[in-house]
Amino acid sequence: MTTILDGRSSSPRRRPGPKPRGRTVVPLTITVTHAQRAGLEARADVEKTSISTIVRRFVAAGLAASGLFVLAALIEIAIVRRYGARALWAAKES
Repeated sequence: MTTILDGRSSSPRRRPGPKPRGRTVVPLTITVTHAQRAGLEARADVEKTSISTIVRRFVAAGLAASGLFVLAALIEIAIVRRYGARALWAAKES
């Protein structure tokens, strides 16, 4: 920060361009077959949206599913730590 003679402070000038919005863009390349591409195009046409939006939804659903998998694994670890392996096997058999 710099101070101007009359006592006010001014922030350094920012570079031009898009402002950060709290999200990070990660480039992602997904390879699909011709049939999969046709299916994505058809779904995008029906929903009146872009293929990118459809793919983003699939990715988000996959991340949510993997998050549930991690949560289930953490629950199993907690059961084993608290009650031992026998309780876990008994719960899985019933």
